[in-house]
Amino acid sequence: MLATRLLLLAVLAMLAACAPEFVGGNARSVTIGNITGLNDAKALQLADAHCAKYGLIARPAMTNARHATTVYDCVP
Repeated sequence: MLATRLLLLAVLAMLAACAPEFVGGNARSVTIGNITGLNDAKALQLADAHCAKYGLIARPAMTNARHATTVYDCVP
C-alpha cells in the first residue's frame, strides 16, 4: 500500500514537472517555458490567458527547442 502511494506521488511529481510555465511577458509578447510536443496546447492556453489581460490573443512567434521555450506575440 505504501509502495503504491509512493509510486503515485512520484508519477504526479513527474507530470507536474512537465507542465509549461509562464516565464515573462508584457502587452506585446509572452514567453512560456518547459515546452514539449506533448503540452503545446496548454502552453498556448497560458499565453492566451496572459494576452487576454490586454484584450489580445496569442500567436506563436518563435520557438527555442534548446531552451524549451516559445515566445508568443499578443495580437488583436
